[in-house]
Amino acid sequence: MSARVGDFGISRILTESASKTQQNSSNTIGIRGSIGYVAPEYGEGSAVSTFGDVYSLGILLLEMFTGMSPTDDMFRDSLDLHSFSEAAHPDRILEIADPTLRVHVDAEDSITRSRMQECLISVIGLGLSCSKHQPKERMPIQDAALKMHAIRDDAYLMFSGSLSVDMEEETKPISSDLKQQ
Repeated sequence: MSARVGDFGISRILTESASKTQQNSSNTIGIRGSIGYVAPEYGEGSAVSTFGDVYSLGILLLEMFTGMSPTDDMFRDSLDLHSFSEAAHPDRILEIADPTLRVHVDAEDSITRSRMQECLISVIGLGLSCSKHQPKERMPIQDAALKMHAIRDDAYLMFSGSLSVDMEEETKPISSDLKQQ
């Protein structure tokens, strides 16, 4: 079994024989994952799919940039991290941003503040696109990866003025790896 960056929600390591058995199975019995990160359809008995990984990626992005865990006490009943973030996107994005990020935003000039806000809108928008309740409404994982690279590249250009050759070289193996999948 080879772990991938997109293998979210794995709460235990399977033995080699168990993973070989489960690789070709669409049975959802025994799905393990972390509460708050597991796609809602898994609780309804749906088969494991890449849509579940996309959901988990979206929740992880929302957690990273809001500083809130999907299992925080405030997320009870019908409120969850996705709907909380969606309600603030895009107009009130700074209100839900991680307090650590807000400290940096508040300390910067208005141009830098605007650029940081644009980055937050993009990355939280990506998190929202990936964590939609319906699996078919989520973007494919390849598109999510490309979007993350685009957000990173845009941020680099905004804050430094030009994209270095080193950064372009760094992304080539990742992009070619995505095309093979």
